[in-house]
Parts: sequence; structure tokens; C-alpha cells
Amino acid sequence: MLPETGAPRRGAPSFLLSTSLGLVVIFLFTAVLPCVKVLTIDVDGRILWAQETRTGEELVYGHVHSVEKTLVREFFHIEDDGFRLVRAEMSSIGAGLPATHNEGFVLVDGKFVLALNISLRELNFLLSPETLPTLTVKGENIALYSYPATASLNVRIVRRPLLWFQLRRLMP
Repeated sequence: MLPETGAPRRGAPSFLLSTSLGLVVIFLFTAVLPCVKVLTIDVDGRILWAQETRTGEELVYGHVHSVEKTLVREFFHIEDDGFRLVRAEMSSIGAGLPATHNEGFVLVDGKFVLALNISLRELNFLLSPETLPTLTVKGENIALYSYPATASLNVRIVRRPLLWFQLRRLMP
């Protein structure tokens, strides 16, 4: 008979048990607590607005053009993890705006409409109270002209567990 050498394997069963238990907990956590897509709007890092969103919903950024002094509205569609700029509407053409039909705009109800197709991961704007910036999301108008010049506006899509989202509604 051969003599036993080395220490007995006391740690193996507990390692397998704890690893298996950990995998089961992770599986249950992801199965029971699904994630939702949340649209967050923050100004200078402070969350101003956060709501659940779905692919295809629309977000509109409006402002007064700094040179032409006319309203410009940019229309974004929400995608899986970002945004798509689909069109811009302007009340005039000129400095900093499309100047000829060669740039692809059409006249619709007295507005110059430029069709676009630009994919963006997030939206970042520097605010200026003089341009009267606004965001329209889910029919809600968010006025941004009370923020100081050079305040940073960031719009993102984030994933949050459904439980986080429900608890956030309950807490002020």
C-alpha cells in the first residue's frame, strides 16, 4: 500500500459549493430583476430628469439660432443605446444654417426641413440662456434657459435594474 502524501483536499467541496451558489444567485438576480432602458438628462452632472424610455421615441432639442435669431429644432429618435438625429427644422436660412437647396432641405409649412441620419451615443450641449434652449420628451417641455452660460447638458441612455427604477419612484 502506498503512503498518503500532502494535505487532504478539504477546500475543494466548499469552493465548488460557494461557486455554484454564486452562479445561482447571479442567475436569479438577472431573471428576477430585469433591466429597463432609462433616458437621463443632467446639467453639470446633476440629474434633472430620468424616465423609462423605448426605442423609437422622440426627443426634440430647440433653441434660438445665435446669428439668425430664429427657432431651430433638432429631432432625435431614441435607439437601443443611443440616438439618431433624423431632421432639423429652421425658420430661416443663412449664416450657420443651410443656404441653398443643394444642402438637401425642403420647405414644409414655412419651415426649412433638413433630413439627416446621424447616429450618436449621447447628446452633449453647452447651454446659453440667450438661445432659450428647451428639450421636449414624451410631451413634456423642459426649459433650460435658467442655467448659466456654458452649463453642460448631457442626455444619455442607461440600463438600470427594474428594482432601482421602482425604488427611485418611491423615494423623493
